Amino acid sequence: MKIIFLAIRSLMRFRLYTTINITGLALSLACVIIISRYVYSELQTDHFIPDLERVYTTIYEEDKHPGMIRYSGVYNPNNEKSFSSLLEHPGVECASSIRKENEITCWYGEKEYASQTLIADSNFFKIARYPLIVGTNTLKNPEDAVITEQYARKIFGKETALGKQLRLSMDKTVTITGIIGEPETASSIEFDIVISKQLAESWRRINNHLVRLHPNTNYKQINKQYNQFMRMEAWDYSVRYQLHPFSDVYFNKTIVNYFFRTGNITYIWILSLVALMILLVGLFNFVNIYSVVVLEEGANSG
Repeated sequence: MKIIFLAIRSLMRFRLYTTINITGLALSLACVIIISRYVYSELQTDHFIPDLERVYTTIYEEDKHPGMIRYSGVYNPNNEKSFSSLLEHPGVECASSIRKENEITCWYGEKEYASQTLIADSNFFKIARYPLIVGTNTLKNPEDAVITEQYARKIFGKETALGKQLRLSMDKTVTITGIIGEPETASSIEFDIVISKQLAESWRRINNHLVRLHPNTNYKQINKQYNQFMRMEAWDYSVRYQLHPFSDVYFNKTIVNYFFRTGNITYIWILSLVALMILLVGLFNFVNIYSVVVLEEGANSG
């Protein structure tokens, strides 16, 4: 108790040193906390998805470009007889076809709004559990649409968005049947509005697939079973589809990516190192200035 009292008395006598000392330590701790929160947020991307360890996306490789892998949905447009879809494996619990369209705009009244549009089937929200604020997210009908709360505010302001209709630049009209909120963590799939795949079924474009496996299913065994290239006569080359852990998508730089939002793990390591250095400098500065205070106290006492 006596030591604490003497320390407080010394700090009060040297108020300038004390102010500099505490301010420096506080600033360094504040910087460390801010950086740590950002790093943690990046590392937690997509962890709002339940059973993330069971969720995968499909990747694609051609025999004429071995080693060049890209994200792609399982696709057999010409019903090739040799084609074998891994989506039909008994280990697959459910799969969702998804596709992003950045060129679609939404019209409400006479005003046009840019949007990031996701085209998906009814399984999407079963796999990616975005919080539902109001309505439904089943995309049961072709004209059903689900929008984010932020996008609803942008278009409708304080008006109720549920049940309102939006005209799309693809010459279709959709009805808002559900509004979703922000997930607990960041997501590598960005969108403002989700429209039903049924509405754009005629578009001959390649999708992506999200796949959830049954518990205790080994995706490596599935990949091994579908490891052979399949000859696609219509394309005059062979292809192979495999499963890739969705938890690895955000920081992966080796797979050709035209769909998912990505981060940079190198930046995370650099920021973590910077945070550690700031913390060490702050502590060193605190100890150093406090030592000066003690020495000054000792000199004055002498």
